[in-house]
Amino acid sequence: MEAIENKALAPEEEIDLRQYLRVLRRWLWLIALCTIIAAAAAYLVSVKVIKPVYRAQVSLMVEPRASSSGVLQYQDVLAGERIARTYAEILKSRPVLENVLIRLGFPPDIPENELPFKPSVQAVRDTQLIRVSVESLDPKLAADAANTLAQVFVEERAKSQAERFNTLKASLEAQLAKIEEDITRISEQRGKVQDPEDARNLDQQLISLRDMRTRLLASLYEIQLSEAQYTDLITIVERAEVPERPVRPRKLLNTVLAGILGGMLAIMVAFLLEYLDTSIKNPEQIEALTKLPVLGSIFEFESNPRGERETYIPMEHPRSHSAESFRVLRANLEFLSVDKPVGALCVTSPGPEEGKTSVALNLAIAMAQGGKKVALVDADLRRPKVHQILELTQSPGLSEALIARAPVEKYLKPWGKNLLVLTSGRLPPNPADILASQRMGELILELRDMADIVILDSPPILACADTVFLGKHADGLLMVAEWGRTDRSAFVEAVERARQGGLRVLGAVLNRVKLPSKGYYYYYYYSDSSEKKPWWKKLFRKRRKRKVREELLEGEAKGSF
Repeated sequence: MEAIENKALAPEEEIDLRQYLRVLRRWLWLIALCTIIAAAAAYLVSVKVIKPVYRAQVSLMVEPRASSSGVLQYQDVLAGERIARTYAEILKSRPVLENVLIRLGFPPDIPENELPFKPSVQAVRDTQLIRVSVESLDPKLAADAANTLAQVFVEERAKSQAERFNTLKASLEAQLAKIEEDITRISEQRGKVQDPEDARNLDQQLISLRDMRTRLLASLYEIQLSEAQYTDLITIVERAEVPERPVRPRKLLNTVLAGILGGMLAIMVAFLLEYLDTSIKNPEQIEALTKLPVLGSIFEFESNPRGERETYIPMEHPRSHSAESFRVLRANLEFLSVDKPVGALCVTSPGPEEGKTSVALNLAIAMAQGGKKVALVDADLRRPKVHQILELTQSPGLSEALIARAPVEKYLKPWGKNLLVLTSGRLPPNPADILASQRMGELILELRDMADIVILDSPPILACADTVFLGKHADGLLMVAEWGRTDRSAFVEAVERARQGGLRVLGAVLNRVKLPSKGYYYYYYYSDSSEKKPWWKKLFRKRRKRKVREELLEGEAKGSF
């Protein structure tokens, strides 16, 4: 038993691509609406709310210092890349930023979150380049800040590197100056001395001082050479220009992304609603849940407003696809009952307002148009509707015929060709007892003798026990479900109740199915031009209905049977 239940639910659980497409097509309006709203909102926010931000860029290059050999080596290049990354971090430091603020005329103590511009520094990978970007609401300020930041950094690094050698060079230069003074002084004394011994001493001192001067000059040269070798050369490769267009917000990108996100959200909501929706949406669900054949799918007749759905469509709109749906149902019932003809058919539904009366009435009209003599009985003695739709008097009718035990011909009302209608009559206090009575069976037998088929519009099977009692007098039961409204569990319960009551459930009818797409063959071959007329022509709908009514009354006078 468990295996059978799992097998029955398999088509519902294994949703194929066509079911996904049906869901998307059904909720296409929501997806389109959410996409348009999200895209429009993003565009308006980008234009009206978000202020445009401009970006200016300047590029710096760190040239690596050569090795002691004077030739640029591979390790010198790697060192230059590391130095570039180090300098990129130094460029972000607060002291550098404060100097830039001062040069641009801003207070140096501005907090980070209140800066008039926002700098960002990045060392370009595998190069010795440093890219400095500055964003600001003012395009000119962005360019000025970028150039100033680069210039301040170049100057500060040059000053910092020069300071390492300035002290030593100053000491050597001072010593050289002192030696030059001593050489000049001793040279003057040598010119005045006549004594050979004194002259020889002064000459010796001059030689010693000149030798010391030579050594100091060599040391100074070596220091200057070291300064040139160990100093990084930082140059501005490309200066920043005033940007013409903002980098943010990206209106087109924001609009497209918001539209996509809105559409995806709508799709998620659509599939969530479909998952939570337990109503019947296609014939496959009925067949999988109950093993019943779906004998017909009745398309919704959109020309009628909600309150006028239940009308005689096959007669008033014979070329509509809704009317063709009833003719297909008529043909399926005839093929289904070839071996065992159905003389009395009970039409019901799980709950109220699911269209059972409309199906019973229009099926009766379709069969009458097909040449069969049909007796339509309004056996819903709780909420009858047949007399309202056909504009007939409610009483006398079924209840009077059952109580009076008079011939049923007395209470029948001819309607059109080949159709007799037995309205409900006055509503009794005990409808279940009346429908379960022996007299009800006798009345149905009388109608079967008079007509080819008797169609009984019975109450909803889950609402009361009337249908179970009434169905025992019929040859079969037709279960009606409304598309998108009848709950699957309720439909299964209704079928089980009918089967437990010993009734023969012939099949199911899916009522008020949404109109198919234009690619569907029903639309092409069975569409009614009256359904596509402008709204002002629909104002004459009631007038046409009265005209049809008058023609039917004329037919009654001639006799339909």
